[in-house]
Amino acid sequence: MSKQSRHYVIILAFIAAALFTPSRFVATPVAQAAPEVGYYWTLIFDFNNTFNGVLKLEVGPWENGQLIKVERSSEAPVSCAPVGAVALANGVASFNGNSHLTCTLDLAGALKANHNLEPKRVESYGSVLISARALLNATGNAPLIRHPNATFGFIAPGPMQVRTVTTLTNNGALMQSQPFSLNWGVWQTYEANYSCVWGGGPCDMRLSAGPHQQTLFNQGSPVQFATGKNTFTIGQGLNGQIDALVVDPGNFRPPN
Repeated sequence: MSKQSRHYVIILAFIAAALFTPSRFVATPVAQAAPEVGYYWTLIFDFNNTFNGVLKLEVGPWENGQLIKVERSSEAPVSCAPVGAVALANGVASFNGNSHLTCTLDLAGALKANHNLEPKRVESYGSVLISARALLNATGNAPLIRHPNATFGFIAPGPMQVRTVTTLTNNGALMQSQPFSLNWGVWQTYEANYSCVWGGGPCDMRLSAGPHQQTLFNQGSPVQFATGKNTFTIGQGLNGQIDALVVDPGNFRPPN
């Protein structure tokens, strides 16, 4: 399967997962908008000829906690700069354990510039899907993305052993899977899918590595996510490679 085809498969898998998340279509209404307007966003890195990512935005009418339809869509670049020796070739970003990418995400700025929308300074998300396709060169920690409001990666404590790990600032605690038996030295898909029942919870985390998955129940409340300009890193401390990374929250605000 070509790399481009794999990316299509990965993105379709994200969409399918999001469709079965209760808050997938839930959007935050923009204050004082008539009629109310909501938005949906996805951050995608495919490392085809660039370290930069793409922020995809979809905007439309919001009613009864749902984005009824997409009336407008746009894209905004997410700039990333290598720190240390990060290689880019054949759609793959390679890290040596002492290098990483430093990136900037300004969700509020993109919504204002592209759609004249002003989100809350901190939004409440009832679902967050983070997924990556990666391989590891040695045992140890393998952080994939570190954002102030959401981190994700995996740990390889030994040969053929992997724990998928993530931290969300809703409770600040580390969530990690049981050890999975998996060959982390070849390309595998790693995923964290956090979802809450409409109205504020309870919230569960499904962690997966390749074909293995585990659900951690009652892990906290909806994720608080700052929409202003934030700096985050990709691959900081990673000795391995990434060829696809997606952050896909379902916009969500519990009823007042």
